[in-house]
Amino acid sequence: MLFAPTSVNTVAVRVYEFCDGSYIERQDQWLLSGIFRDVGLLSFPSDSVIDFNAVATIEKDPAWNSTRGRLTTNVKVQGKDGDVRAKLYDPNGRLFHESVFPSTEPTTIYVPDRDLKLWSAETPVLYTLLISFNGRTIPQRIGFRCIEVINSNFLVNGKPIILYGMNRHEHHHLHGRAVPYENMRADLILMKKHNINALRCSHQPNDPRLYDLCDELGLYVMAEADLECHGFDLVERFNIPNQHLMTEHEIQEESYRMAKKWTSDNPEWKDAYLDRAIQLVQRFKNFPCIIMWSLGNEAFYGRNHASMYNWIKNADPTRLVHYEGDREAISADLYSTMYWSIDALKKHVAEKPDKPLIQCEYGHASKFINQFKKHTS
Repeated sequence: MLFAPTSVNTVAVRVYEFCDGSYIERQDQWLLSGIFRDVGLLSFPSDSVIDFNAVATIEKDPAWNSTRGRLTTNVKVQGKDGDVRAKLYDPNGRLFHESVFPSTEPTTIYVPDRDLKLWSAETPVLYTLLISFNGRTIPQRIGFRCIEVINSNFLVNGKPIILYGMNRHEHHHLHGRAVPYENMRADLILMKKHNINALRCSHQPNDPRLYDLCDELGLYVMAEADLECHGFDLVERFNIPNQHLMTEHEIQEESYRMAKKWTSDNPEWKDAYLDRAIQLVQRFKNFPCIIMWSLGNEAFYGRNHASMYNWIKNADPTRLVHYEGDREAISADLYSTMYWSIDALKKHVAEKPDKPLIQCEYGHASKFINQFKKHTS
């Protein structure tokens, strides 16, 4: 957006209650329209950094006997290229390394084993990176950690991790989807007090300050794309013949197979699906707490999910990709289920030990209320 420097400018915003994007934004939550994030207008020099990518990884031998941290930083500038200064401060606030590099090339900083402190939910150790260019300095907290899948195990820094997590909707009883910072922080502290170590951002990108808090407090985060179209499930259920001969699971599977044609397996919607993945990753790529990208929720499974997966893995091979609707984990790095019994989970693990299994939803208020009514009636 360009503004005339010597005249009065007007900025106007129009908020739509519904649009074509609403077809893939039918999440299970209170549907509220409006602007939920802070909106600001910033002025940058004509020559300035407009994007950067700070990838903190670990170089190691297979047995983890020798390790070192590697921080690779790329910047994207507008206007004239020039020299960029990068400063890395250790967790105690001491300057560890300083380098100057051209804006057209990446720079890499190595942290030897003796100085390396790893980030995890259990020990959320953070370094601070300062990127300076043309009089402007950008701070970013980073954490060195390694996310891996080996057979059926999910590992962080070489150690198998079990996720004790929950889904968190952005909701406040007075402010709707615009959750105040104090309430957001209180939510996360309450989770930590009750031994919760993981958080799924259901079912869209959250307030950026949430990821900062998860970096600081120590929570593994599944960052989820703003994608859900399970309303088409109800459309197709009426078209399934002989439902009286089928189990509820069979009805759902058939409905999901039929419903994918509307958007998820429709090539006309490929760009819309890809845009959801690109916006998610590009916005939050520098937060160490994020261990998985999620392609969305209850949107069946089709070719557009495969396109999302391929783009993400090419852009960010350091993290896992999750999607529950991909029953066979074709375009996912782990299996995912909802509301399965213990016996069903054991059966799955016995039959498919090639990837980890996560139950991304396993209990909510309406199900508990129905169970209570059943046992008390």
